[in-house]
Amino acid sequence: MLLVSFIAAFFTVLSPARSLDAVERRGARCEIRLTNSTVRPGGSGELEILFSADEGFSIATRPPVEVRFGKLSPLRVTSITPVSMRSKSELIDTRKPVVAGFIVEKKCKGGKHTVEGTVTYTVCSDAEGWSTKVTEPFELTFSVSP
Repeated sequence: MLLVSFIAAFFTVLSPARSLDAVERRGARCEIRLTNSTVRPGGSGELEILFSADEGFSIATRPPVEVRFGKLSPLRVTSITPVSMRSKSELIDTRKPVVAGFIVEKKCKGGKHTVEGTVTYTVCSDAEGWSTKVTEPFELTFSVSP
Protein backbone atom coordinates (compact mmCIF):
# COMPACT_ATOMS: atom_id res chain seq x y z
CA MET A 1 0.00 0.00 0.00
CA LEU A 2 2.86 2.34 0.81
CA LEU A 3 4.44 1.62 -2.59
CA VAL A 4 1.17 2.48 -4.40
CA SER A 5 0.91 5.78 -2.49
CA PHE A 6 4.54 6.62 -3.34
CA ILE A 7 4.04 5.86 -7.05
CA ALA A 8 0.84 7.95 -7.16
CA ALA A 9 2.59 10.87 -5.43
CA PHE A 10 5.60 10.56 -7.80
CA PHE A 11 3.44 10.78 -10.95
CA THR A 12 1.42 13.65 -9.49
CA VAL A 13 4.62 15.65 -9.06
CA LEU A 14 5.81 14.82 -12.60
CA SER A 15 2.60 15.76 -14.41
CA PRO A 16 1.80 19.47 -14.30
CA ALA A 17 -1.80 20.20 -13.41
CA ARG A 18 -3.11 22.36 -16.22
CA SER A 19 -6.72 21.98 -17.23
CA LEU A 20 -7.99 23.35 -20.53
CA ASP A 21 -10.56 25.42 -18.66
CA ALA A 22 -7.77 27.20 -16.82
CA VAL A 23 -5.87 27.74 -20.08
CA GLU A 24 -8.96 29.20 -21.76
CA ARG A 25 -9.64 31.58 -18.89
CA ARG A 26 -6.14 32.90 -18.42
CA GLY A 27 -4.55 32.26 -21.81
CA ALA A 28 -6.76 32.95 -24.78
CA ARG A 29 -10.28 32.91 -26.07
CA CYS A 30 -12.12 33.59 -29.30
CA GLU A 31 -15.32 35.18 -30.51
CA ILE A 32 -17.03 33.93 -33.67
CA ARG A 33 -19.36 36.07 -35.74
CA LEU A 34 -20.98 35.96 -39.15
CA THR A 35 -20.03 38.68 -41.62
CA ASN A 36 -23.59 38.48 -43.03
CA SER A 37 -26.50 37.06 -41.04
CA THR A 38 -28.56 36.26 -44.17
CA VAL A 39 -27.47 33.67 -46.74
CA ARG A 40 -29.06 31.82 -49.68
CA PRO A 41 -29.32 28.06 -50.28
CA GLY A 42 -26.25 27.04 -52.28
CA GLY A 43 -24.62 30.37 -51.44
CA SER A 44 -21.56 31.13 -49.39
CA GLY A 45 -20.66 33.21 -46.38
CA GLU A 46 -17.86 33.95 -43.97
CA LEU A 47 -17.19 33.70 -40.27
CA GLU A 48 -14.77 36.00 -38.53
CA ILE A 49 -12.85 34.48 -35.66
CA LEU A 50 -11.55 37.17 -33.33
CA PHE A 51 -8.87 35.92 -30.96
CA SER A 52 -7.68 37.55 -27.77
CA ALA A 53 -4.71 36.45 -25.69
CA ASP A 54 -3.75 37.43 -22.17
CA GLU A 55 -0.35 38.91 -21.52
CA GLY A 56 2.30 36.20 -21.83
CA PHE A 57 0.21 34.03 -24.17
CA SER A 58 0.06 33.71 -27.96
CA ILE A 59 -1.97 31.79 -30.53
CA ALA A 60 0.02 29.70 -32.99
CA THR A 61 -0.66 29.41 -36.71
CA ARG A 62 0.47 25.75 -36.66
CA PRO A 63 -1.36 23.50 -36.41
CA PRO A 64 -3.87 25.62 -38.31
CA VAL A 65 -7.07 26.94 -36.78
CA GLU A 66 -9.88 24.46 -37.39
CA VAL A 67 -13.61 25.18 -37.62
CA ARG A 68 -16.20 22.41 -37.52
CA PHE A 69 -19.97 22.59 -37.72
CA GLY A 70 -22.24 19.98 -36.13
CA LYS A 71 -23.25 16.95 -38.21
CA LEU A 72 -26.77 18.24 -38.80
CA SER A 73 -25.65 21.72 -39.83
CA PRO A 74 -26.55 22.97 -43.31
CA LEU A 75 -23.17 24.75 -43.43
CA ARG A 76 -19.85 23.30 -44.65
CA VAL A 77 -16.45 24.94 -44.13
CA THR A 78 -14.66 25.62 -47.41
CA SER A 79 -11.57 27.54 -46.33
CA ILE A 80 -9.79 29.17 -43.43
CA THR A 81 -7.65 32.16 -44.27
CA PRO A 82 -5.23 33.17 -41.54
CA VAL A 83 -4.95 36.69 -42.90
CA SER A 84 -3.93 37.75 -39.45
CA MET A 85 -0.47 36.16 -39.40
CA ARG A 86 2.28 38.42 -38.19
CA SER A 87 5.08 38.86 -40.70
CA LYS A 88 8.02 36.51 -40.10
CA SER A 89 6.18 34.87 -37.23
CA GLU A 90 4.28 31.68 -36.48
CA LEU A 91 1.78 33.55 -34.32
CA ILE A 92 -1.67 34.90 -35.12
CA ASP A 93 -2.03 38.66 -34.96
CA THR A 94 -4.97 39.06 -32.58
CA ARG A 95 -5.70 42.56 -33.90
CA LYS A 96 -7.22 41.08 -37.09
CA PRO A 97 -9.75 38.26 -37.56
CA VAL A 98 -9.13 34.86 -39.08
CA VAL A 99 -11.74 34.31 -41.81
CA ALA A 100 -13.47 30.98 -42.42
CA GLY A 101 -15.49 30.57 -45.60
CA PHE A 102 -18.51 28.26 -45.75
CA ILE A 103 -21.22 27.15 -48.15
CA VAL A 104 -24.89 26.59 -47.44
CA GLU A 105 -26.46 23.32 -48.59
CA LYS A 106 -28.70 23.79 -51.64
CA LYS A 107 -31.55 21.94 -49.89
CA CYS A 108 -31.49 24.29 -46.88
CA LYS A 109 -35.00 25.62 -46.18
CA GLY A 110 -35.69 29.32 -45.74
CA GLY A 111 -36.07 30.86 -42.32
CA LYS A 112 -33.96 31.16 -39.18
CA HIS A 113 -31.40 28.50 -38.36
CA THR A 114 -29.14 27.96 -35.37
CA VAL A 115 -26.00 25.88 -35.78
CA GLU A 116 -23.43 24.64 -33.32
CA GLY A 117 -19.77 24.12 -33.97
CA THR A 118 -16.28 24.26 -32.55
CA VAL A 119 -13.11 26.25 -33.14
CA THR A 120 -9.82 24.51 -32.32
CA TYR A 121 -6.60 26.47 -32.00
CA THR A 122 -3.23 26.28 -30.24
CA VAL A 123 -2.42 28.46 -27.24
CA CYS A 124 1.24 29.02 -26.30
CA SER A 125 2.67 30.20 -23.02
CA ASP A 126 5.48 32.57 -23.93
CA ALA A 127 7.08 32.43 -20.47
CA GLU A 128 6.64 28.73 -19.66
CA GLY A 129 7.29 27.42 -23.19
CA TRP A 130 4.31 25.07 -23.48
CA SER A 131 1.49 24.93 -25.99
CA THR A 132 -1.84 23.15 -25.97
CA LYS A 133 -4.84 22.76 -28.24
CA VAL A 134 -8.02 24.46 -27.10
CA THR A 135 -11.46 23.67 -28.51
CA GLU A 136 -14.21 26.21 -27.95
CA PRO A 137 -17.85 25.54 -28.78
CA PHE A 138 -19.98 28.20 -30.48
CA GLU A 139 -23.54 28.73 -31.60
CA LEU A 140 -24.64 30.97 -34.49
CA THR A 141 -28.05 32.04 -35.68
CA PHE A 142 -28.60 33.09 -39.29
CA SER A 143 -31.42 33.46 -41.80
CA VAL A 144 -31.76 31.68 -45.12
CA SER A 145 -33.65 33.62 -47.79
CA PRO A 146 -34.92 31.67 -50.82
